[in-house]
Amino acid sequence: MLIPALPNLHFIRLNYSELIASSEVADFWFGNNISSPRHQFYRNQLSDVVRLILLDRFGGAYLDADTASRAPVPTDIKNFIVEGNV
Repeated sequence: MLIPALPNLHFIRLNYSELIASSEVADFWFGNNISSPRHQFYRNQLSDVVRLILLDRFGGAYLDADTASRAPVPTDIKNFIVEGNV
């Protein structure tokens, strides 16, 4: 079983509204009514918004599963985001 093999892996339940409300994108997210599940961008953008907020708050790196790095990922900076074909 995968979970016992990874003792540092923890699952938590996120309250998306609370997380976004305490971030710098709150005015944009709630002001444009994107926070409504009926909004056309909600499902597509929610994971992107949450990912960026968590990176900003806790640092780290995010790489898609299909990302290949040509050089070591930097460890001496708090945040970085790479998009597209770099």
